[in-house]
Amino acid sequence: MAPQAGKVLSLSKTSIEVEYKDKTKKKYKLGEWYSRPEAGASYKHRLVTSLSKGDKFKEGDPIYYDNSYFEMDWLYDGKLVYKSGVILRTALMEANQTYEDSNAITASATSKLSVSSSKIHSYIISYDTVITDMVKAGDKVKTGDKLFIMNESAINENIDADTKKALMELARKSPGSKYTGTIGKIIIYHNGDPSEATNSIKKIIKEGDKELSKEKGKKVTGDTKGQLLIEGRPLPKNHIAIFIYVDVEEPYGLGDKGIFANQLKATTGEVIKDDIETENGDVVEALFGDRAVYARIVLSPMTIGTTNALLTVIKDKAVKMYFG
Repeated sequence: MAPQAGKVLSLSKTSIEVEYKDKTKKKYKLGEWYSRPEAGASYKHRLVTSLSKGDKFKEGDPIYYDNSYFEMDWLYDGKLVYKSGVILRTALMEANQTYEDSNAITASATSKLSVSSSKIHSYIISYDTVITDMVKAGDKVKTGDKLFIMNESAINENIDADTKKALMELARKSPGSKYTGTIGKIIIYHNGDPSEATNSIKKIIKEGDKELSKEKGKKVTGDTKGQLLIEGRPLPKNHIAIFIYVDVEEPYGLGDKGIFANQLKATTGEVIKDDIETENGDVVEALFGDRAVYARIVLSPMTIGTTNALLTVIKDKAVKMYFG
């Protein structure tokens, strides 16, 4: 949020530069970045701005924001709205699926509660390995698709193409993707003199250093000098570490935890495949226990439910009046 009023000096895909009222200038990064990996997974964040070059802004206005969690308020100009959840028509009833803090959700509603994450494949490979056909950022992959082809014993890269192809067919291995999604990014770290590596490894190291420099906004390399720990062990001499990020959408499912209204923590005990409707044809997307609400001594879920239902009716009538 802007600490004081100002204007936008420049804007690109990767940064926005502003000048504040006191004449100080500040540049902020835009674009995608990934959280620190934990347990083989990371989360992609997208920093965007609604401003353009030459725009002026007031104190408290957002200069940039993460559009996974916020969006611009269409009602109040220059303000953000926190995307805290989705609206699901929920039936309060007693059943096996709604016992205590359990609930049920329909299959059609699970996609509304999906989570974007990035699953990481990691490989440690010797400098004398030949690697071909590596995937690139933006490629679509399915479970089992090859990420690259490697030959653990170096093949003389000066031999004729037919002989080389035959040897590679005998020796190659093809690590496959464990997930279906999109290649988000590939990070390369190395330990040792790249001149001692095969030509394919040299190319991978060069591309990896280029991407790291682009990500950091300055010239850097992936040379760890033996300081990088992978699963508690340093990267061996004359080896590279390849981290391939696969961006996936994980739908809400059985055993996942959610919060109904503002405070009713619940665990999903069933994903219902069939559609559920009320007597007048309204689609029901979740089931929750009536007793479970009152046992927690809260009344706001009733207020939230009736208010949202009323606003939906008003919206439908307003749209009909306007468009006919």
